Amino acid sequence: MTTPPASRTPRIRVGAILYGLVVLAASAGLLAISADPALRTAVVERGLTLEPGEVVALIVAGFGAIALLLALTRLLDRREERQAD
Repeated sequence: MTTPPASRTPRIRVGAILYGLVVLAASAGLLAISADPALRTAVVERGLTLEPGEVVALIVAGFGAIALLLALTRLLDRREERQAD
């Protein structure tokens, strides 16, 4: 049985970095909204008055953002693998 050669540098987890940044941005936005009572009221009021088409558009945009992050993660992982070879 052959042992694969150890890499010289540790592998960077691109997905963890990207998703960490997404969570950081989402939590900062939610914190900003929750800190201001007027803004919180406006956001809740707007959310309750959304039309069904707008809800569908937001869901599709959310799935698109997730797909974009997955594609970017895979692209950066492939790039890292090619540089390691």
